[in-house]
Amino acid sequence: MAENGDEVQQVAKTKRPIVMPDVFTGEEEWTDWLFQFESCSSLNDWNDGLKCKFIIVRLKGTAGKVLSDLDDDTKKDWTKLKAELTARFDTTTRPDLYKSELMGRRKKPSETYLEMGNSIRTLARKAYPSLSNNVRDELAKDQFLRGLDKTELALKVRHANSENA
Repeated sequence: MAENGDEVQQVAKTKRPIVMPDVFTGEEEWTDWLFQFESCSSLNDWNDGLKCKFIIVRLKGTAGKVLSDLDDDTKKDWTKLKAELTARFDTTTRPDLYKSELMGRRKKPSETYLEMGNSIRTLARKAYPSLSNNVRDELAKDQFLRGLDKTELALKVRHANSENA
């Protein structure tokens, strides 16, 4: 019974969290989102039971559907819940998927060059986690040039880079 009383006290203490984590739909990067969630839980002084309760209200869309398929015991056990969600949403253990996505990456019509570059750098980091930053940056730069929507622009960028080298 004391355990239940402690939980009630903890919930009362955290009625107004200092900061809430963003919603997770399954479209976001799981490891980045989980880091933010864990940071919020630490700041709010949540125990594992409260982490389970708060994560449930922060999962929407596909992530919410995955959550609803889990059994009640898993939803109440932070270690199990985190492991299940990580198994479903963590894509960092699949570099081949990112290599393929990186090699096919092209500029989208509504995308800025900065957005495209950031996306390609992220894909390169995930596709080649063991390479040095310099090598990854070279791979990302090459793909950026291949992915430009205008061949003439790519040639100008390559020419400018060779003059600056």
